[in-house]
Amino acid sequence: MSLQTQGAATAQSALIEQHSAALMQQTSSILNIVTATPAAIADLRAATTAHAHQQSAEARKLRRGLEAVSKHMDALSVSAKNSEVAAQRQTSALSRMVKRLGALIRDISKLFVL
Repeated sequence: MSLQTQGAATAQSALIEQHSAALMQQTSSILNIVTATPAAIADLRAATTAHAHQQSAEARKLRRGLEAVSKHMDALSVSAKNSEVAAQRQTSALSRMVKRLGALIRDISKLFVL
């Protein structure tokens, strides 16, 4: 074999070795990814489940809080209505008393005029 042919064969052999090494590295990387994928999916599933439980608990707390606020608002509404009724009664009673007092003052002034 000539020196030129032997050099070309050596260069070609070196190139094949480089491609082979690169292919082996890529294959190794793919295998690492494929091997890690089930664990990553399981971790994602566990994290998603934990997050769903946490959100569910927070939603229950918010619902209870809203129910409590609603009950308090209902109680305040009833209390305000009762206060309004009491104020109307007091206003009516005061109005009657003022009319009686006015009538009494008129009667007393008639006594002094006579």
